Amino acid sequence: MNENLILVLNYIHYAKSITILNTLTDGATYIQPPVIVIEYDELSLLDIGKGTLVEVRRKFFYYH
Repeated sequence: MNENLILVLNYIHYAKSITILNTLTDGATYIQPPVIVIEYDELSLLDIGKGTLVEVRRKFFYYH
């Protein structure tokens, strides 16, 4: 590896939206394993330095 290599962080990624889908089997006897959907977004270091706030959405759905 090159010791002179400098890594610079320009962006940070965060979970913008987290959705959990729960499904019951026929007859509502069992719950299927949940499906988790994560949508990511990013902020630049300039945005972070300005104190930018982000909103993280959480959603839960139940099906049967």
